This record gives sequence, C-alpha cells and structure tokens, in this order.
Amino acid sequence: MFKIYIKISRRSIINLMITVTLGVFLQGFANAQSANILEMQCFSDIQGKVAWNQAGSKTWDEGRLKTLCNGTSNPKATAYCVTAEIRLHKDLSRGIEACKSRLVAIDSSASNTDTTANKPTPVNFGSLINVFSDGCSCSAVNLFDKSRPEDNPGILFITDLGDNSPAYFNVDGIDYKFLLKNRGGRPEILKIGTTYQDVYETDGMTATIKYIDQGSQCGDSENCESRKYKVTVSVSKKGYTRAITTPGVCGC
Repeated sequence: MFKIYIKISRRSIINLMITVTLGVFLQGFANAQSANILEMQCFSDIQGKVAWNQAGSKTWDEGRLKTLCNGTSNPKATAYCVTAEIRLHKDLSRGIEACKSRLVAIDSSASNTDTTANKPTPVNFGSLINVFSDGCSCSAVNLFDKSRPEDNPGILFITDLGDNSPAYFNVDGIDYKFLLKNRGGRPEILKIGTTYQDVYETDGMTATIKYIDQGSQCGDSENCESRKYKVTVSVSKKGYTRAITTPGVCGC
C-alpha cells in the first residue's frame, strides 16, 4: 500500500482563507448594491410623480419616502401600492406600513436542501385578457400592471354576484376560471368594516378573495347599488402563495 502525503504550507492556507472571505464579502456587496439600486429606482418613481395625500401633493418628505422604499424588491409595485392605499385611507403612515409588506410571497414547502430546480414556481398576477361578466359583479383594478395606461388599468379579477358564480384571474399570462369552493357569509345589512371571504379552486390552484367593506361607492345616495371594498386577493400554486391588497368594488 502506498501512502501519499500532501504538504500544505501555512501561506497556502492563509491565501485560501483570504480568497474565500473575499468571495463572501464581494457577494454580499453585490447583493447590497442591487438592493440600493432598487431603492433608488423606487425613490425616483415616486418623488414628484406620486401623490402622498388625497389632495394630490407629490413632494414627499424624504425620510418617509426612504422608509417606504427601504428594502423594496419591486419599485413599480411599491409606487402603485401606496397610490391604492391613499385612495382607501387618509393615513400616510398606515399606507407606508402596509405597502412595505404588500406583495407577500410565502414559500411554505421549500427546505434548506431545496435546489433551484425543485423550488416552487412564483405566482404572477396579470390583467385579464377577456372580462367575463353578466353585469352585476365584484372586481378590482390591477394597479400593479405597469404595461397599461393609468387611465385604463387592467382587471385583476372579476366574479358575478350570483351565489355560485366563478371568479376569473389571469395567472402567468393565462385567464383561468376558478370554481367556487366556499362562499363566506354575507350580512343582511351592509355596513363599513364587515369582512368576509370566498375560496375558489382550479387546476391545482386555490384563490381566496377577502373583502372589507369601505362604504357606498356613491356617497350618501340612497339609490346607489355599488360599494367599495378593501380586497386582499391571494393565489396558491404548488406550495407558493402570492397576496395583493387593492381597492375593489361590488355592484351593478
């Protein structure tokens, strides 16, 4: 039997340690630089372009804007999110807090040993290509779709007001018809703050629509048949869930 001895000098070990440490540092630096670029893009997309109150003022306090953009992974979605929150509420601080975690991606099945090939495919919301509705319905505009003009946003989802009506979503560029699995109980008298949710399924995906009543769409008009809602939409596919909160409306 032959024994092979490899002599490694102290200098070689030190050089190897320096190389590994430098590699880790550079990777961390690259990640930080990428995050900084996204935060700067967020700042640029919002300052002077997006109103921070319902009066339409677009000059942001820099401290608050930095808080909003800190750690963002999607500058455009952050801009659209804060616009939607301001439409729903008059509290900027509440809007900033909500938007910092507005797009929630929960990977519940991935473990520390997962490879890239085994990780779940993210859920990507799009705007409906075709709008399926008989008239009276619940829907929400897709404020996160930058490909459409601001005065003609896409539709994130739509479902008719019938008890067993399906809901339509565009997931990964395809319109899907989700069949109703569970319909949440509705109150006999509509009032602000009432909450309920419906659950739908199709092709291995589950969609949930949670509604929080925000009052009449028409102010004090007694003949108004439309109401505003704060809507949280989530779609789960192969262990991956994405949720979006946005303004919605139900009515005829």
